[in-house]
Amino acid sequence: MGSSFEYEKYEKMEKDELKRRFNSDVEEDLHMHGHSYSGGIGMLGGISTWEDTEFTSVGEAIDYICDKQNKWDGAMAARLTDGSWVVGGWCSS
Repeated sequence: MGSSFEYEKYEKMEKDELKRRFNSDVEEDLHMHGHSYSGGIGMLGGISTWEDTEFTSVGEAIDYICDKQNKWDGAMAARLTDGSWVVGGWCSS
């Protein structure tokens, strides 16, 4: 089985709202692409790791998540210095 790296960027919001928004996006992905090895964000489930470091760019946050998140773990959320978020990880496919 393979994997693909997927992420979503969200505007500035509190953690509770981000969690609700990401969970909604996960449910939509599962509905659209199925529940088994689709390679989409639905395979991540919910957010399991909240990174404490703030990143200066989307690319920097993506690189960090790409290096630190494991395929079978939940999504990782990283806050940018402007308050926006990048949430993602390796999705089984």
